[in-house]
Amino acid sequence: MTVSNHNHLRFLFFLLLLGVLYSCKKEDETTGSTPFVPDKTLPLTINLVETVKDTGYVLRSATQYGMRLSALTNASAPFHRLYIFKKEQYGTTSTTFETYPYAGFVKDNAENWYKDISIQGDTNEVVDIIHSLSTRTDQYSEDFYIVFTSGDYSAPGSTTNLVIGPIEFSIQYGLLTEYTAKRVYNYQGTQTPILNLYNVTTYTASTADSNRYIMDMDSVTTAFERLFVSKNGTRFVRVPVGFNYTRATDTRVRDTYENLSSSSFTEATTPVQVGDVYIAKLKGVSTTRLQDYVLLRCTAYFDNLQTGTNRNNDFIQWSVKK
Repeated sequence: MTVSNHNHLRFLFFLLLLGVLYSCKKEDETTGSTPFVPDKTLPLTINLVETVKDTGYVLRSATQYGMRLSALTNASAPFHRLYIFKKEQYGTTSTTFETYPYAGFVKDNAENWYKDISIQGDTNEVVDIIHSLSTRTDQYSEDFYIVFTSGDYSAPGSTTNLVIGPIEFSIQYGLLTEYTAKRVYNYQGTQTPILNLYNVTTYTASTADSNRYIMDMDSVTTAFERLFVSKNGTRFVRVPVGFNYTRATDTRVRDTYENLSSSSFTEATTPVQVGDVYIAKLKGVSTTRLQDYVLLRCTAYFDNLQTGTNRNNDFIQWSVKK
């Protein structure tokens, strides 16, 4: 082999090595740690007059909640520390605010945990918190009180050394899953006049009584009566106007039903209107398990003002949360 050929092979090897190194570098860039995506961003600015108040809702199957705290001030009002306090409610217990320990936090002279941010900059700060959620089945909420300070901070409500804040943030447990456009048709027709609230599935009139959580009870009349009945012991309460359907949680649904249980029924006597909200207790069980309660709202109904073969296609349309 000539010297020229030998140098040529060395050059090709060098190019190959560069290609391998570049490939490894690109893979490192694309397969690195997953970027933090907050469930809630909570911003504070020095010009903010009122407390920042916000709420997040979580499924009971969730294990973590990400909070991004951002604070913006100016050189005349610098901050050096971040303090977080937490209280919670579960069952019949409500705790008071306690200092919140988190990775990288240290204790001050009063044994309260804080994050030292004076080295990183004291006018503009973003802090990401990944909070481990409670596994208690009776957890109602966890409430946070968050402040940026110039020094030691004793407890929520204090103004000593307070620079910016507070943020008052609540995590509400028991977010419900919504199932929409569930139509219960006229029983005199040929479609599906029955809704099973356990599996949120509609059935034809030939189904067993065990599936008849909600059944249309229309008789042979021209007008659609918009009434329903349960054939498996499921009981209902009609929820008063003002109940927050959008932000209802499983504990709120259960507690509302139990407070109204003396007026519960298995057969509706008042025609259903759009916007009406009901809570069902499945099969009228004596327990108060969260999974035994279902929230319903009428979102539409159709009345074709006819009767007879192939004309009883009237329906009530429900949204179901459980």
